[in-house]
Amino acid sequence: MPNTQTTKHDKPKGRAGKLAQADELVRDFDKLTASRLLPVEAVALLMNCHVATVWAMAKRGDLPKPIPIGGITRWRAGDLRAALAGAK
Repeated sequence: MPNTQTTKHDKPKGRAGKLAQADELVRDFDKLTASRLLPVEAVALLMNCHVATVWAMAKRGDLPKPIPIGGITRWRAGDLRAALAGAK
């Protein structure tokens, strides 16, 4: 009988792993704390657009300003919720 348990070693790596994590964050978006930081891939899924479009929207000021942390950039879930609510 095959082993159906998953381990940390079974998680997708690279781009597939980033997309899987982003998908999970977007599915749980309404449950995330306002301070939860989301990667650009999650913002792209949330906005239903390409990652490059997210960067362009942020540059134009159509999205909240992202937070640079070391060599990565993230957006606060609460800031995105407020922006989405204001866009309706």
